[in-house]
Amino acid sequence: MGSLEPLGGTLSAYACYNAARNVCSFFFPLRDNLTSLPVHRVVGSSAVYALFQWLGGMGMNVAAPQSGASGLPHAFGSETVSRERMAAA
Repeated sequence: MGSLEPLGGTLSAYACYNAARNVCSFFFPLRDNLTSLPVHRVVGSSAVYALFQWLGGMGMNVAAPQSGASGLPHAFGSETVSRERMAAA
């Protein structure tokens, strides 16, 4: 079938993995540990994580503006890549 052959191998491996994981989860269920965590520490660690994600995004925008998720809008906004070239790609 051409380009779908690698997909068939990947999907069968994925299906086998999911079946094995579900069997293991049925016989050896994992317990939820969320009840033992203090809410204020969860909120605090989430805030610190969000702060570092925001700072990382700002740093990437300053250090490498043509890369990452904002690379294409920057390329169009500063016209470093012409619209005709993007349409041809």
